[in-house]
Amino acid sequence: KSIQRFSKIMGSLRGIIDHHCRDFIKYSGGVSSLGLIWFEASDFNKLPPYFAELMMGRILRSIGGASKPIKKRRIGKLCKNLTDKPSLSETLGGCIVQKSEKGSILIYREYAKCPAPIVCLSGETFRWDNRFEITVSGGQSGVIEALGHHGWRQVTKAKNISEHFSMLKQVPFKARLSLPVIRHLDGGLSIPHFKGVNLAKTCVN
Repeated sequence: KSIQRFSKIMGSLRGIIDHHCRDFIKYSGGVSSLGLIWFEASDFNKLPPYFAELMMGRILRSIGGASKPIKKRRIGKLCKNLTDKPSLSETLGGCIVQKSEKGSILIYREYAKCPAPIVCLSGETFRWDNRFEITVSGGQSGVIEALGHHGWRQVTKAKNISEHFSMLKQVPFKARLSLPVIRHLDGGLSIPHFKGVNLAKTCVN
């Protein structure tokens, strides 16, 4: 019974922490369906260190798709650097964490840590990179992979890509490289539809 009671208490505590994390992001920044989170450093600095580390750990696991917990010591060091340094760019948990001199903190997936391409059949649904659920449709099989440098060059040269191009241009270059695309057998690309957010005023270039 004591174990069950302890488990229930811990579950309630996690729920409270998650609630406060969501409130903080909503108040100080935002979340994009393109796989980015941002918030203001001045607000982050006001958080109690213990809560800041718990929140950062949850953010890194969400954006990086990590299957294993990140060492608390490394999260603590990152949070201290975010507080102490006027600007930085670090990697942790498969994420890139950037702080601009203007005071914005931006977190997104590290392209180099994205998974290898996955072959998929039409009609199948995959959870790619432990972050996105993608269904292949249209009667064509293909490969789910990160956009990457080659994919971005293909997007810039393709026809009828104005909608995708303007959406992707809102995202820092390194962040857009890690977005999922479907490469069809004929070499063409399909970019899953995302409702983008205007990040022009908050992103670190």
